[in-house]
Amino acid sequence: MRRITTVPNPIIRVALEFQAHIFTWLIEIRSATWDEIDLETSVWTISAERMKMRRPHDVPLVTATRQILREVRKYTRRSEKLIFHSPKNPNEPLSENTLNDNIKRLGYKG
Repeated sequence: MRRITTVPNPIIRVALEFQAHIFTWLIEIRSATWDEIDLETSVWTISAERMKMRRPHDVPLVTATRQILREVRKYTRRSEKLIFHSPKNPNEPLSENTLNDNIKRLGYKG
């Protein structure tokens, strides 16, 4: 977790922190939208359409993950749908290569 704090891009950094806490597939994190998040009930509901088994999936949000979501909000505008969007285009998700390359740069390969 300390290594993740050295990632210079804030959106990439918080996406990696979120992944470390949540342990879902990267595609689910990359495609996560603000309307899937309910901070009052502390649940991230991934729709059936986005799940492999075509059933909705509820992911509990603990204090740390709620804090990460509050932090990423500092770097996104209210109108943006994606939580972890591309730094170049807020309408596109972070690329899988971007996240994987940053994980490798942190010293985790293979």
